[in-house]
Amino acid sequence: MIKNIFLTAYRNCWKQKTLTAIQVAGLSIGLLCSVLIFLFVYQHYSTDTFYFEADRIYRVVLDIHIQDGSIEYEPGTSLPLHQALKEEYAAVEQTGFCMQFFRDPQFAVPTKSSEPNRFIATEGVAYVNAPFLSMFNYQFIEGNPETALAEPNQIVITQQQAQKYFPDENALGKTIRINDRTNLVVAGVVENRPVNTDIDFNVLISLPTLKVMSPGYQTENFTWIGGKKWTFVKLTDPDKAQLVDEDLSNFVSKYLGDNFAHWHFHLQSLSNMHFDTRYDGTIRKPLLHLLSAVAIIIVLIACINFVNLSTALAISRSKEIGARKALGSSRWQIFWQFIVETSLVVGFALILVVLGTLVGLPQLNSWIQSQLDLQLLANPSVIISLLLFVVLIVFLAGSYPALVMSGFHPIRALNNQISTKEVGGYRLRQLLSFLQFTIAQAFIIGAVVVLYQLNYFQKQDLGFRQKAVITTKVPRSDYSRLSSFRNQLKQHPDIQNVSFHQSPPITSTNEGGYVRFNHSDSFEPFLVRDRWGDEEYLETYDLQLLAGRNIVLRDSATEFLVNEKFVATLGISSDDVLGKHLYADNAQTEGTIVGVVKDFHHQSLQNPIEPLVIYPYPRIFTQAGIQVQSENISQTLQQIQTTWEATFPDQVFTYQFLEDSIQQLYEKEQRIAKLIRLFTIVSILICSLGMIGLAMYTAQQRTKEIGIRKTLGASAMSILLLLSKSFVQLLLLSFVIAVATANYVLQDWLADFAYRVNLEWWMFAASGLLMLSIAILSVGSQTLKAARQNPIDSLRDE
Repeated sequence: MIKNIFLTAYRNCWKQKTLTAIQVAGLSIGLLCSVLIFLFVYQHYSTDTFYFEADRIYRVVLDIHIQDGSIEYEPGTSLPLHQALKEEYAAVEQTGFCMQFFRDPQFAVPTKSSEPNRFIATEGVAYVNAPFLSMFNYQFIEGNPETALAEPNQIVITQQQAQKYFPDENALGKTIRINDRTNLVVAGVVENRPVNTDIDFNVLISLPTLKVMSPGYQTENFTWIGGKKWTFVKLTDPDKAQLVDEDLSNFVSKYLGDNFAHWHFHLQSLSNMHFDTRYDGTIRKPLLHLLSAVAIIIVLIACINFVNLSTALAISRSKEIGARKALGSSRWQIFWQFIVETSLVVGFALILVVLGTLVGLPQLNSWIQSQLDLQLLANPSVIISLLLFVVLIVFLAGSYPALVMSGFHPIRALNNQISTKEVGGYRLRQLLSFLQFTIAQAFIIGAVVVLYQLNYFQKQDLGFRQKAVITTKVPRSDYSRLSSFRNQLKQHPDIQNVSFHQSPPITSTNEGGYVRFNHSDSFEPFLVRDRWGDEEYLETYDLQLLAGRNIVLRDSATEFLVNEKFVATLGISSDDVLGKHLYADNAQTEGTIVGVVKDFHHQSLQNPIEPLVIYPYPRIFTQAGIQVQSENISQTLQQIQTTWEATFPDQVFTYQFLEDSIQQLYEKEQRIAKLIRLFTIVSILICSLGMIGLAMYTAQQRTKEIGIRKTLGASAMSILLLLSKSFVQLLLLSFVIAVATANYVLQDWLADFAYRVNLEWWMFAASGLLMLSIAILSVGSQTLKAARQNPIDSLRDE
């Protein structure tokens, strides 16, 4: 019997090849999109949840309360904090500290030849203390975890890095030279880090090495905070977290003094670190909730299409059902027959989903710059959940058509007397289609606005030169060597200006601090951003000088440039600020203000322009900005590299175009835009299939009416307009709801940007017009097919 059910189901699916293909396409598209969304959401939700006793681990973060009422959120702290917390609180069982490298270090690995292999470590390099390894479950393959990183000049690397640096030999005990200055001994090799962790350091250098590499670093200075210095505490009991958090104000008073009462340290749970974007978290939970809802909605839309398409052809199968009942089949046998047919369709769809996931996942990772991995699904609970989800889909999509068709009266079915009322659910299908249209139009509006906002970012004048500027990392050396490098570069006619600095005008970092103006005894009540650059900084980046003169690099005194916002915040004129004394606390440097520059955007357009100072600080110049002619870029790059290799023979030459680095500031927004585009395309495809199904049902329902109207002289176009009326009404109503919903969501999203586009009528109208065009193509094809039938055939069928 079971064999017969499956064989009959297969024959029916094959008999209705077109319908089955549409159903499989709709379900596979919806399921594939939902699986990819699930992978994306699951990876983020599983981030850092697998560490042993993760509920007891917290990161210490800092809120700096500014006198103007604003708050500066810092994910990092200072180096001595972790040891002080361990000594101060009995509830702190263990502390971990990591200090990420501000600039990418260069590693030199000895070889059998005279020249070592050189590598630029672009990410995942940090100084860490020894307890950090056990706190975050670094699993040793080689080396002793008890002694690794306990002494200066020790380094621990992952298995992947060991294979990269020492491909044909054992890495343990080998030497790696960092920045051509310090030799490090490999004290351990650990397993590769999982993709779902923010603690993704794959090169770990012992914390005592910091004093070897930077003897002047003030390891006991509690005020030397930085976003790349993370302090973690592991508590004896997670219930004590609130008590420790509340007492941190007393800790500040004891270790930093009353002058830092505006500094408020907090404990941030490890489980929340990935989601709190105030402290450089990766993604907010509301966005993941929204994506999860989208995945569920897309599956529901696909199931709705299945129901619409199945019930659209229910009447055509009435004789089959009548015959089965007349031959003794029970209602539940027929019900399970249709459930099996649904299972076959879902099975075909799942095969396509698996193939699509295997083929599409690498492309998706490349497209949205993620590291989604199918191994994340290896968890048994996840596998069981997915299987239950598939069963739910089968019953969700197949139950209603199966119940309707299994309930047909056999005599009426054999006599072809089943009415559309007995099939029923027309209003329900209209409601479901209305939801489809609303969702699709909301996605279209969202895609238009997000793309328009990103285009606004790209077209906005940032106040400085972006094109034809190349940035390259320079080694720390005396300034005379850098000047020699500049002079050699400028001998090439295609190179116009060269500036040495710590960063270009725009960057993702929030370097800055307080200043004292005009010999004041107190700091100004606002933060000031720092840009450290030399005398060619203005010309290289075409920053406009409004008053005064450019800075001159002197050994005896520091000169400052300030922006318009700095002057406006002080409440004085540009003339009044020139010649005044300024003390910058961040670099602990003082000097004279000699010029005022026009405001420029120093961070992404999510942030407003803030008070800013530009001044030379040669000992931390780590970059060169090179303005070149836009023609013959490749030849110019070759000239730069040749000059570089002659000046810095022991350093690897790398470069980046300033325009590319600016685009990286909007990676999150670009990723959201790509996902919205994907959802929009998927929802439109599924909606189109749904409209085809509803049009087939409508045309079948009104076959006799169409025949009578054609007999009375109605044209095909008039019938098209008649049958399309209900679709247009649904589209108009769904358009109103979609506009209201999208407007609310997008206004909230745009509120995060200091500089943003205004929502305009055409952004919403474009959605309605696009959906109307799709409806005409999808519905019109089916309606015209019915309208062009011979009316005699239509009346005979009825």
